Amino acid sequence: MSLKKKIALSFFISAFIIAILAAFEYLSFVEIRKEIRYLEITDYPTAAALSFVLMIIILVMVLVYARFVGTEALTGADEEA
Repeated sequence: MSLKKKIALSFFISAFIIAILAAFEYLSFVEIRKEIRYLEITDYPTAAALSFVLMIIILVMVLVYARFVGTEALTGADEEA
């Protein structure tokens, strides 16, 4: 095999390898963009934080109600036993 053919062959092989690596990099970039767009649209971290705060507020309200009214009012039990 002549030197020119070896150089041409190595050029095509390296170009093919670079193209494959660039394609994988592009696909990775597209997946990251999809994930970022999904998180921006759905905004799960903010929704999770708000639901946690709401749960704490409801828990405090139930505890205050049970403290002042009593647990008998919650269960419907008669005070006379």
